[in-house]
Amino acid sequence: IIFVIGIIAGFITDKVVSPKHFETTFAHNEFTIHEEEKCDCIPHNNIFSNFNGTSIPRILILLIISFFLLGTAIGEIGPGSWNWVRITIVITSFVALFIVVTVPEHFLEEHLWQHIVVVHIPKIFLWTFGTLFAVHILLEFIDINTWIASNMFIILAIALLVGIIPESGPHLIFVTLFASGTIPFSILLASSIVQDGHGMIPMLADSKRGFLFVKAVNIIVGAIVGIIGLLVGF
Repeated sequence: IIFVIGIIAGFITDKVVSPKHFETTFAHNEFTIHEEEKCDCIPHNNIFSNFNGTSIPRILILLIISFFLLGTAIGEIGPGSWNWVRITIVITSFVALFIVVTVPEHFLEEHLWQHIVVVHIPKIFLWTFGTLFAVHILLEFIDINTWIASNMFIILAIALLVGIIPESGPHLIFVTLFASGTIPFSILLASSIVQDGHGMIPMLADSKRGFLFVKAVNIIVGAIVGIIGLLVGF
């Protein structure tokens, strides 16, 4: 759904604001790119050559993914039976193992370990735990369902504004509310349209005006989709 909406919104945006105008208007800053030697991600001579003097981060990541893959395959983690969820997790885990085995040491330590494992996984855990805990408290002690049910358009506005934050964690709030049946799919969809995660951080670093312009387009599209969804009842 988001893919189709993105294609339509992108086509309309290109007609209203030409890409060349966007480039000349907003791209005035030079974004510093991390330069490194060519990444030989799949060594031609031996795919396991990366294990010659391998680092502790590579071993730890391999062990974590392997245990996760094994736990999923035997049903201790995730769904208890083979379905599309378990199959997806298993395939994704195999892809992750392949990446960890084949990438060079620099990429693994600087990007996978330092960036994803050390920085983002703790954030994702804290956001997930905090969101689930907050929603549990609200549902347990406050009649939030009644308030949300009578203020759907306010919730939609909040979802659109939260989407401006260049971080995917806040989006979990609306994912959790939708999973619990508190908000309709239209609000979750609107939040997903506006939410870009930290993928917008490079744009923010390069051009704040460009960042705000992209977010404004997202908010307009998300608002249109969300309002239509609420009006038609989905």
